Amino acid sequence: MFWPDVRLKLFVEIRPADSLPEDCILGYAALIKGLFYSEASLQAIEKTLGVSPDAAKTRGAWPLSEVDVEDGIVQIQTHGRDGLVYGKTLQAWEDHLFSLARAALDDEERLYLEPLEAFASTKPWWKVG
Repeated sequence: MFWPDVRLKLFVEIRPADSLPEDCILGYAALIKGLFYSEASLQAIEKTLGVSPDAAKTRGAWPLSEVDVEDGIVQIQTHGRDGLVYGKTLQAWEDHLFSLARAALDDEERLYLEPLEAFASTKPWWKVG
């Protein structure tokens, strides 16, 4: 059976949290809250990806394609955290997303991000042989 990381239904189902170390699970929930439940975070992500009313007129609301996603996967497999994904390194995306989440969360919730961020930056598969 195939289990995608994200499924679009009447809601967005994000699934990989069940494979994280136990000390990262609350951080994952905090990251999702800080990104998806914050209008400021969503707008910042859209801006970084080039989503804008002007772009929607000329090329559709979503400027990225399946090829962009496939290119990002190859970049990560080839260059790890230095791989370019949508014009930024994976490291830059990680820093950007954690920064947005921290800004959207209260002091207590921000603490939950620390183990997840440490795990993300030291996970061996990020590193290229």
